[in-house]
Amino acid sequence: MPFKPFETKMTEQQVIDGLKSTFGNEFTTPDVRAFCAMNDISYNTVTRKIKKFRVKPGKWSLKVTSKRVRQIETKALEKLRTTIIEISQQNKEFFI
Repeated sequence: MPFKPFETKMTEQQVIDGLKSTFGNEFTTPDVRAFCAMNDISYNTVTRKIKKFRVKPGKWSLKVTSKRVRQIETKALEKLRTTIIEISQQNKEFFI
């Protein structure tokens, strides 16, 4: 039996687009399981790809909420702060 390299069946964006076109912006565990069966992909793989859209156990929402916007902004600001600190430690004359 020849070696068969691992192939990604669907990218994160393909999973999101497929779920959205089939079930809309909000879906539950049975919806995700049905999507997995229709596309021959494992439930664990799909839920890992949509983890950031989880609202509560067994429910996901693709709508952009103010809470999600704050999460994204917080992550971006933290990354920016870390980068500025790293740069300032490397070249202190730049900040004088």
